[in-house]
Amino acid sequence: MKTRLLIAITLFAGAIMLTNCGDKKDNKEQKTEKKANPVQEKFNKDVEDAIKKDGVTIKAGEEALKAEKDGKAFTGEVWSVDGKSYKMDFKDGAPAGSTTFHKNGKPAIVAAPEGGEKYYDEDGKEMEVDKFMEKYEKYIDEIGPQMESVFARTGIAD
Repeated sequence: MKTRLLIAITLFAGAIMLTNCGDKKDNKEQKTEKKANPVQEKFNKDVEDAIKKDGVTIKAGEEALKAEKDGKAFTGEVWSVDGKSYKMDFKDGAPAGSTTFHKNGKPAIVAAPEGGEKYYDEDGKEMEVDKFMEKYEKYIDEIGPQMESVFARTGIAD
């Protein structure tokens, strides 16, 4: 439950941040009021480069996310900008699950589109969410921007 809340907060905050960045009028006002954030600018550029590389955009509709490539529903994987921490699967444009990975490349959290998650230690053994959070909460916080980089395509791609 903690992980779901943590991920939801991270993604929601990222979506709000990117929604604000996507409004051209707001960007002009922000630039005159304060200096651009170089970390945010690099993040935006990395996401834009990832979109150019794989051609997949994600649109956030009222009902759900929808992935497209060349104007058609996308089936496949969309990876975080580092290409190793997080991936979201899509089938016919609709989310079909996601996987967060440990530093060693093994799955850490596998989420089904219906909302069920499974948690694994670095050796691939399934574990309870509470034990997982005790052991890996800091790592999940560290890779939050990688998870956000997939969802950021909704704000930058428009």
